[in-house]
Amino acid sequence: MVRRALLACLVLAAAACSGSTSPPTPAPAPAPNPAAWPTASDKHEGATRDDTVATASTITVGESQVRTLFPEGDVDFVKVLLTGGMEYELSANRLNANGDVALLLLDTDGTTRLGFNDDYLSLDSRLRFTAPATGTYYLEVQSAYSFIQGDRVGLAAYTLAVRSFVDADGDGWSTAFDCNDHGNAVHPRALDPAADGVDQDCDGMDSLDPAVPDHAEPDDTPATARAMAVAVADPHEYVFDTGLTTANARTIVGPANPDWFTLVVPARAAYDLGFRSSSGAQGNVQLTVYDSDATTVLRASGAMDYRLRNTTAAEKKFYLRYAVGSGTSFYVPFAIPLGQDADGDGYYTRDRDGVRDCNDADPGIHPGAAESATDTVDRNCNGVIGR
Repeated sequence: MVRRALLACLVLAAAACSGSTSPPTPAPAPAPNPAAWPTASDKHEGATRDDTVATASTITVGESQVRTLFPEGDVDFVKVLLTGGMEYELSANRLNANGDVALLLLDTDGTTRLGFNDDYLSLDSRLRFTAPATGTYYLEVQSAYSFIQGDRVGLAAYTLAVRSFVDADGDGWSTAFDCNDHGNAVHPRALDPAADGVDQDCDGMDSLDPAVPDHAEPDDTPATARAMAVAVADPHEYVFDTGLTTANARTIVGPANPDWFTLVVPARAAYDLGFRSSSGAQGNVQLTVYDSDATTVLRASGAMDYRLRNTTAAEKKFYLRYAVGSGTSFYVPFAIPLGQDADGDGYYTRDRDGVRDCNDADPGIHPGAAESATDTVDRNCNGVIGR
């Protein structure tokens, strides 16, 4: 599935903070971020590319670099001068939707492994490291799938950073990941009581009171449906996509108060539907998907995870209804774009590593396709020809 402290009543939670039952002003749409889907190599690659220790590019302490793993199978090697006895934090995060990378730290010889991390905080990768001696150390960044499977298939946009480790309030969370490093009750994964005016868990907003109407009301019918905010960054990255939270956060006050969304899906494209965080009667939230007439049921009421496909040659609007059978709920739905399936083989161009279509012009090329040692093209999209 980013960052920051809201220590006063947010717009979304204004009604709950004031005691009023009138809905507050709707939240703005998510702001653009640097983690869009990668379409080119990053500027740090250089003429020789930084795909090996010998051609590693450079980062300095205190610097952040927006990077890509592109084209398919790219790997980044980066060198950094560290001071012996100093404690550092190394991170690779701020991922594009469906992106996931892992971080490997190598000693000054460029070979010996000193640390590895994938999914420190959801999909954020991060290492805390005290340099044993002053010298040039190396960071290797690959797609998480590549590290696990050994196949060079990853694509991702991410931000690489090296900084001195600082935890001002002593809660175990560094300034880089803590949205308030001057109060140890506020940090990722902290308990966030509803509507108390404080964003204790650093997800971008104070938890809504599930018994209070949210900012999007009225949205109880197809005619009053609100547009679903679509993820640009990965919504599973815990401390990044706060704009998506503030735009899509909703409450459902009983079965008579469903929430309706619209979602326009491009031609021959698909979206993954799900939820990033929720509380209250979260297991009771059910999703029903309707066709463009808002009447024809495409998927009966069920759990909130679903792949919505548009197989037509034109963009199409769908309607999404979220409801509870009883009780109340605070939840955050999301939609992740999966790209397109122009060749009709059932695989999409922007799906996750390992299931992404590497050639959308040929229905015989896709993950899982048969490939022999005599093939001259990568038919199964694993980054290796003939295997």
